[in-house]
Amino acid sequence: MLKRIWQKIVMILLFIWCLLLILIGARFAQNNPELISLDLLLWELPPLSSGLLLSISLLVGVLLGGLMFLPLVLIGRSRVRRLRTQLIKAQQNPPVSKNLVVNP
Repeated sequence: MLKRIWQKIVMILLFIWCLLLILIGARFAQNNPELISLDLLLWELPPLSSGLLLSISLLVGVLLGGLMFLPLVLIGRSRVRRLRTQLIKAQQNPPVSKNLVVNP
């Protein structure tokens, strides 16, 4: 029960944090209206404000970083799941000691 409440609070705080970052990025783009034409290898972007280009590059970097970290998270979760099932099996079937002598 307490864990679910804590998860909801964390999700709400994360949503507020993301919203705040979006607002700061929009304000940053508004305060830097100089137009920049970016020439990429295969195509040329239309002139965009420097603040908007920096905000877009930050967003792309964050998304690529999260995408690169995703396999590690998935591998870790599967390992935790596998070890948890092994622990449950070990708790249900305790090992029998061979050196145990029972006196009749």
